[in-house]
Amino acid sequence: MTKSFAHPGVKATQACANPPAWAVAERDLLARLGTAVEPFLAKYLKADGTLIYRDNWVQGRDGLDDLYESFYNFPLAYLLGAPAHLLDKGHRQWEAMTVQGAAFGLVHNEYEVGYDQFHQSEGNLLFYFLCAADPDNAKLQERARRFAGFYMNAEPEAPNYDEEHNIIRAVHNGSKGPRWGYIDGDSMWSKGMAPYGLPFDDVPGITSYDDIAAWHNDPRRAENSKRLIASMNERMGKGDSVANLPVTSLVTNAFLMTRDPVFRQWVVRYVDGWWARAEANDGVLPDNVGLGGAVGEYFDGRWYGAAYGWSWPHGYDSVIDAATVAAINTTMLTGDTGWLDLPGRHFDMLYAKGKRIEDFRTIESSISNAWVRNAAEVTGRYDTYVMPKRYKDSGWFDFQTIGLANLVQTWAVTQSPADRARMVQLEQDEPYDWTQSYPFHSKGDDSHDRPWLKFLEGNNPDYPEIALRHAAEQVEHRLEMVRTDVADLSTVHIHHWQNHNPVTTEALIQLTLGAPQALYNGGFIQSCFRHFDPDQGRPGLPEDVAALVYAVGEASAGLQLVNLSKTESRRVLVQGGFHGEHRITAVRVDGAGEATAIGGRYMVVDLPPASTIRLDVGLARLAAEPGYDLPDYAAYASRTNA
Repeated sequence: MTKSFAHPGVKATQACANPPAWAVAERDLLARLGTAVEPFLAKYLKADGTLIYRDNWVQGRDGLDDLYESFYNFPLAYLLGAPAHLLDKGHRQWEAMTVQGAAFGLVHNEYEVGYDQFHQSEGNLLFYFLCAADPDNAKLQERARRFAGFYMNAEPEAPNYDEEHNIIRAVHNGSKGPRWGYIDGDSMWSKGMAPYGLPFDDVPGITSYDDIAAWHNDPRRAENSKRLIASMNERMGKGDSVANLPVTSLVTNAFLMTRDPVFRQWVVRYVDGWWARAEANDGVLPDNVGLGGAVGEYFDGRWYGAAYGWSWPHGYDSVIDAATVAAINTTMLTGDTGWLDLPGRHFDMLYAKGKRIEDFRTIESSISNAWVRNAAEVTGRYDTYVMPKRYKDSGWFDFQTIGLANLVQTWAVTQSPADRARMVQLEQDEPYDWTQSYPFHSKGDDSHDRPWLKFLEGNNPDYPEIALRHAAEQVEHRLEMVRTDVADLSTVHIHHWQNHNPVTTEALIQLTLGAPQALYNGGFIQSCFRHFDPDQGRPGLPEDVAALVYAVGEASAGLQLVNLSKTESRRVLVQGGFHGEHRITAVRVDGAGEATAIGGRYMVVDLPPASTIRLDVGLARLAAEPGYDLPDYAAYASRTNA
C-alpha cells in the first residue's frame, strides 16, 4: 500500500549531528572548484577571456576543440552544485574561444569551419553543458537550432547532409559544409604518432612507419609522406565516416532544448542508416560510405579504412565511442533500448577474440586504459586479458587493455543484468582488485568506473570518501602545475590549458547522480537523478546538502541526502534522470513504512537542520520524453512536506 500527497515529497526525520566523512568531503570539493578556477584563469587568459597564445594558427585543420575543452566542465560543475560564477565563466569562455577561433580562421557563424567529429564532439561538450545548465537562455536556444541545422540542410552555407543517401558528405564538416580532403600541406609524422602505424598498407614503397618518419629529415621519406597524404586526401577526404555519428549529439541537444520532433526524426533516420549498413555487413559496423551511397566506394570494396575508423588510428575506441553515443541518443529520444545492441555486439565479438598475455607492455598496443596502467604499476601484475581493437587486410590486430567507458554507459541507461554481465566477466578475467582506487586525472576525467561499480554492489564501502579525497588531491595537483608553470604561453601545445584545468567532476557525477562520467566524444550524462535548489532557483545541490547514490537497479535507486547545516533547513528537488527521462514512481524512506507515491518527474525532499534521509526510489526508466527543461522553482519552493 502507498500513501499519496497532493504535492508528492518526503521529509527527513533522522538527526545527523556528525555527518559522514563523504558528505563533508563532497561539500568541500564543490566549494573548492569555485575557488580553484581563479588562479587557472588568471594565469592563462587575457582581460577579454581569450587565451594568451600566438596570433597565428599553425595546427592546420586541427585544434579548435582543444580551446573549448580547456573549460568544458565549468558549467558541468555548476549544475552539480558548485558556485554560480562557474556558469558565468563557462559562458564567457565559450564566447571568448569562439572569437579567438574566428580570428584564427577556424570558426564561421559561431561554429567550427570543418574538421572531424571525433574532435568536434569533444569541443562541443562545453556547449552541451551550457545548454543543460541554462536552457532558458535565448542565445543558446537559437544556437542549438542553428548548429543542428548545419547537418539538416537548414543553413545554405552548410550543405553537409545528403538526404537521398542518408549520409554526411565528408569526414571533415562544419559551418561551411563539406571540407574536402583530409590534410592540408605536409604532415609531420612524429614519434608520438608512431604507435598508430600507417593509415594504409597499400601505398607502394611504404611498408612501415619508418618509411615516412619525419625525424629523419630524409628526402625519400618526405616524398613518401606526400604520396601517403595524397592517398589519404583521395580516400578519406570525401564520403561519410562512422566517426560522424557524434553529430547526433548536436541534433539531440537541439531536441533537448526545444522538443521539436524534427530533430528526433533526423537522429533516428541517420542512425538507422548506419544500423542497416551493419546488418548488411554480417552485423559489423562499416566505417565508410562513398558519395554514391556504397560502403567501400573509395576503399576497393573494403568496409574498413576511413578516418577514425577500424584501421587507423584508434579502431574500436573511436568507432564504438561514436556508436555508443549515437545509440544512447537514439535510445533516449525513442525509449527503445534495442539501439544499444549496436555497440554491445561489437564488444562481444572482439572480447571473444581476446586473449590473456603475460605482459601487456610487450605487445604493440596504441592505447592502454588509465586505471589498468595504475593497477599494474602498483601491483606489478602486467598479465591480463586484452582484446584486438583494429582491423586491416591481415585481420584483427592491436591488442589492448580494456576500458569500461562504453560498457558502463549502456549499462547506465538500462541497468540490465545483461549489460552488467559483460563487466562481471572482465573482472573475472583481470588479475586486479576492482575495489582499488588510484589518484589520476585522465583527459576525459574518467576511468574510475571499476571501484565505483564495486561500491554500488555493496563491496567497496569506503569508495565515496576515497574518491572525493583523490579528486581533491587532483585539484591541488593541477593548481601546483599552474603555479609552477613557466612555459612560453605563445608556443605551448594546444593541450596545455586542458592539462592544467583544475576542475574535476567524475567523483561528483558518480556519487551525487548515480552516473558514469559522460563519454568525452560528445556524450550526455546518463544518470538516475539530477538535483535542483528550488529556494535559490538554480540547478545543483543546495548549499550544505550532500548526496550519495548508494545502489542502483533496473527499476530503482538508493539515494542518501545529508543537510550539514546545523541551523538552516534545506529543500532539494530531485529529478528522475539527468534529462527527466525517468519517471519517479514511489519512494520509501529509511527502508521502512509505507511507500509514498510520486508518479512524476520531480520529488521534493525537505531536510531540517543537521538531518539525513535514505530513500529507496522507484524509477520507470525511459518512461518520459527527455528535455533540459528547468522546474518551476517558485511552485516547488512554496510548498512544504509535513
